[in-house]
Amino acid sequence: MLQAIRGTVGSWIVKILFGLLILSFAVWGIGDMVGDGPPEQTVATVGEVEIPLPAFEQEFQRRLNQLRQALGPQATRELATRFGMVEGTIDTLVDETLMNLAAAEMGLALPDQAIAGLVREQAMFQDEVTGRFSRDRFLRVLAANRLSEQQYVDSLRRDLQRETLLRAFQAGLPAPAPLVEALIAYRQETRVADIVRIRADAVEAPPDPSDSDLAAYHRNHEELFTAPEYRALTVLTLTTDDLLDEIAVDEATLRDEYLARADQYQRPNRRRFDQVVLPPDAGQAAQTLADAARDAGSLSAALQQPDAPDAGVIPLDWTTREDMVPALAEPAFTLPGGGISAPVQTPFGWHVLEVTGVEEGGTVPFEDVREEVERAAKRDRAFDLLFEFSNALDDALAGGASLVEAADRVGLSLVSTPPVSAEGEPRGDAAVPAIPAWPEVVGTAWTLAAGEQSRLEETEARNGYYIVRVDRIIPPAVRPLEEVRQQVAAAWRADQYAEAAIDLADSARSRLESGEEPAAIAAALGPAAVAGETPALLRDGSNRDGLPEVLVSNLFEMERGETTLLPTDEGALAARLATVSAADAAPDARQQLAEGLRAGLSEDLMAQYLSALRADYPVEINRAMVDRLRGSEG
Repeated sequence: MLQAIRGTVGSWIVKILFGLLILSFAVWGIGDMVGDGPPEQTVATVGEVEIPLPAFEQEFQRRLNQLRQALGPQATRELATRFGMVEGTIDTLVDETLMNLAAAEMGLALPDQAIAGLVREQAMFQDEVTGRFSRDRFLRVLAANRLSEQQYVDSLRRDLQRETLLRAFQAGLPAPAPLVEALIAYRQETRVADIVRIRADAVEAPPDPSDSDLAAYHRNHEELFTAPEYRALTVLTLTTDDLLDEIAVDEATLRDEYLARADQYQRPNRRRFDQVVLPPDAGQAAQTLADAARDAGSLSAALQQPDAPDAGVIPLDWTTREDMVPALAEPAFTLPGGGISAPVQTPFGWHVLEVTGVEEGGTVPFEDVREEVERAAKRDRAFDLLFEFSNALDDALAGGASLVEAADRVGLSLVSTPPVSAEGEPRGDAAVPAIPAWPEVVGTAWTLAAGEQSRLEETEARNGYYIVRVDRIIPPAVRPLEEVRQQVAAAWRADQYAEAAIDLADSARSRLESGEEPAAIAAALGPAAVAGETPALLRDGSNRDGLPEVLVSNLFEMERGETTLLPTDEGALAARLATVSAADAAPDARQQLAEGLRAGLSEDLMAQYLSALRADYPVEINRAMVDRLRGSEG
C-alpha cells in the first residue's frame, strides 16, 4: 500500500504544484514570509520578559503528551487546539512568568546545593541497576528532550521559586464561621414526605382496543410508526491502524523514544494490605488485636482466637502512598513485608494493617515496555504517512479518476453498506461492515444528494481519512397499520395504563391534601397503590434512593402539608410534605465544608494576586502568533 501511495505522490500534478510554488517565490520573493529580519518568535511579553515560541511548543507538547496518555493517539495537536489548549498553554506560561518575576523581586531563591540534591533524587535520572544518580542517564534524558543542563536547572529553580510563593496561597484563609453555618443550614436541611405510589402495571387492565381505536391511534401518532430515511453508501477509509503493520522502527530509534518518554515509565512504590477496622471507641481492642496478630503471625489468625473482636479482614489491593488516607500512609509504607502496624486512628475508626505484598518502585526497564514504545513510535510515523496518503488520493481524484479508480491506484478497497438510517442503523436484518469513524461517515453522507460523493474528509480524531458516496436514497414513509398493528396495540395499551395511573395518583393527592393517611389511601385505591414515606431528603437529592429528582426540588419549594403529583417511570406518585428538619451536620461534615471553602478562597486570592501582578507587569499577547498556532490565520 505504501509503495502505491508514494508512487502516486510523484505524479505530474504534484510536480506542477511544486513548480507553481517555486514560481510564486520567484515572482513575490520571500520577503512576505520573513520581512526585514527573522520571523516573530514571541508568543507573549510579560513586563520586559518575552515568552519565546520554543517555550510555548515545549509546554504545549508536554500537555499534548499527557492528553495522549489519557485518550490515545486520537488526541492530536489539531484536536487539542480545537479545545483551547493553545490559549490555555499561553495563560499558564504568562502566569508562571508573572510569579517568577514576583519571586525574583521578593528575593526568593534556593542554593545550588539544594537544586543539585533534588536533581539526584529524581527517579528518571537514576541507574536501573544501582538505583543511584547516573550523570550519563541524566544527560541522555535531557538530550532526548532537547534540553541543555543549564536550561533544565534554571527551569527547576524557577519551578521551586514559584512553589515557595504558591505555598503562601495554598495555606489560604480560614473559612468564615458564619458562612460555614449558613451553608450547612442550607445544604443539610432535610424534608420527609408521605407518598402513595401507583404502579401502572397493576391498574385494572383496559379492554382490548377496537379496530377504530387502533386506526385513530395510528393516525394521531404517525411519527411513532414512520420508517426513517435510509441511504445505501460506498465508503473508502484509511486510518493509522491500517498502516502500522507496514512500518518498521529500528532499535536505536526505539531507545531514543524510550528516553524521550522517560517520565511515563516511572513506577511508584506500591503495597498490598489486609486491614481490620474497629469503631472509634475501640482503641484498646485495636491494640490488643495488633499484639495478638504479631504473636499469631497474621490478622486472620488473630481473629480466630476466642477473645477476638467481632470484625473481618478487609483486603486493600495494590496502592500507592498517595492513594491512601494520609494518617495511614506513613505507618503503612514504613512497615516491612509481612509487618503488622500499631493501631492507627482515622475518621473511619481504628485501623490495624498487615503488609501482604511489597512492590518497589523505580524506572520500568526498556525491555518491559519495548512493545508499548514500539506501538507509540509506529503510531507517530503512521500520522506522517497519512499526509502522504491524502496527497496521493487528492492527486488521483484531481486527475479525473473515479472513486473506484482512485482507490485502486493507492491500493485501497471500497466498502458498500446496506441502506442505513441517519443513526447508522441498517434496515431490517442487514449487517453494516466495520467502518472507522462510522458516525462521522454517516453524518457526512446525510449532507449529500443521491449519487454525490464527499471530498476527502479527515476524521475528527485526526487519525484517518474517508470518502463517502450516496448510492441510493429511500425516503421516509409511514408504515401501514397492518404492518405495525402489534406495535400500535402495545403503544395504545401503554397509554391507557399510564392515564389510569395518573387518575389514581390524582385521587391519592386529593386524599393526602384532605389529611388522610397514606396507608388508608392505598387500601382504598386497591393493589396498584403502595403507601410509604421518603427518607429524610437532602436538598441536593444525593439520598433520594431512586425517587424522581423533580420530587426533591418540588418538596424544597413547598410548605408543610402541601401536595404534588408526578408521573414516574413505573406509573405515578402523589406526595405530601410531612416534616421539615433543620440541619444537624456531624463535625466532620462541617470540617469538610470548611476545607472546601478554604481551598476556594485560596484560589480566588491567587487569581486576584495574578490580576494585580498584571498591573505591575503588563501582559501583551501576540495575537498574530496565536492565530498561526491555532491554524486560523488567513
